[in-house]
Amino acid sequence: MDTWILQSGYPMITINTTSGEVSQEHFSLNTDKEQKVIWQVPIKVMKSGSGAIGSDLLTVDGPVSKPVYQCNENEWIIANVNCTGYYRVNYNPENWEKLLQQLETDHQKIPTLNRAQLIDDAFNLARFKYVDITLALNTTKYLLKDKEFLPWETANEKLLHLILMFDRSDVCGHMKAYLRKLVGPLYDHFENFTMNSSIPDSHTAQLNQINAVTIACAIELPKCKKMATNLFERLRKDPATNPIHPNLRPMVYCSAIASGGELEWDFAWEMLQTSPINQERERLMEALACTKHVWILNRYLEYTLNPDKIKPEDFISTISLIAKNVVGQSLVWDFVASQWSNIIKKFGKEYSLYPLIHGMTQRVPTINEQQQLMKLEKIYNEMSLYHSGENIFEYILNMNKINIKWVEEHKQTVSQWFQREISQGDKV
Repeated sequence: MDTWILQSGYPMITINTTSGEVSQEHFSLNTDKEQKVIWQVPIKVMKSGSGAIGSDLLTVDGPVSKPVYQCNENEWIIANVNCTGYYRVNYNPENWEKLLQQLETDHQKIPTLNRAQLIDDAFNLARFKYVDITLALNTTKYLLKDKEFLPWETANEKLLHLILMFDRSDVCGHMKAYLRKLVGPLYDHFENFTMNSSIPDSHTAQLNQINAVTIACAIELPKCKKMATNLFERLRKDPATNPIHPNLRPMVYCSAIASGGELEWDFAWEMLQTSPINQERERLMEALACTKHVWILNRYLEYTLNPDKIKPEDFISTISLIAKNVVGQSLVWDFVASQWSNIIKKFGKEYSLYPLIHGMTQRVPTINEQQQLMKLEKIYNEMSLYHSGENIFEYILNMNKINIKWVEEHKQTVSQWFQREISQGDKV
């Protein structure tokens, strides 16, 4: 266990199914590390057409050739069966292609955990340029047929992160069209439950219903918008009887407020003031940040400085929620920049400001936002209010540079991939 306990990080296992070679390396953004880090890695392997699971212990960096990893031209391999090991897996292009074909033809031949693993590994490998982003995107196509929670949960996280990277560019329209096409069958699968504001019996099905409604409403699937608007209107007419199941309230509230205006926002604000349940208050605070009206968002921002309206301990989370809204992003930057000295005096000593800056910088920043971030860093340094061990700006500026470079390098490829996919079959 020393290799897992006494050194940081975790390995990436690379398998070539043609030669049977396997190797390991530290999975890290920093590819220039001189010192090699080696783990003792127990690897479980499954080949197509066989229920048998082979085992191997990799104790060197490699590459080393082992028969357990070699396939004939009609076979594929899955390593880390059921994700019992703590490592990522990369394959030669031929094996990736066979796995994608298997997902398309009969995804149930690959264990559910490994379907999620393939999506997760592919997107993380693409982020650090071990594989092309189109490979990662291709792992999502089969989801038209999959109704299991774990693959969808993984895809949800990765695809919504891509939206954050591109939602202020012309790529966003193509992405949302693809997601409407992809999530449509899953939303339909749970539609009877959702329309009746009920939930399935299975716990994982309940969680996947949440995924279906979350994605569908976020990318404005017409069915989801209509459902949310109707349920919220019923609630507004009879506040004493909430017709919305608690599992669905965050998505329904957000979608209805995004589609509505001042009437819907003010009603939700009143609910926030009177609700005695903390979880319901959190749902409402998040939903209030979903409005598309700039002046309402500005009013909400002003409320954060008034302790009679927004508690001081909710200041940072409220600002971060507004920044998640693409309409609110630039408003938050202007607000924080103009109020920065006041924010530091009121909150800097008692609260960590990292979540605030992190919340503001989830999207790829504009040049103006980069300049504002450096100004905020200067004021923050001058006032000497760093928390012990906290270096907010260095980390975030570095991540911003990485995200900007990644988007610049991949924007055209990503855009072309989504355009090609939505042109195939019926558009939604």
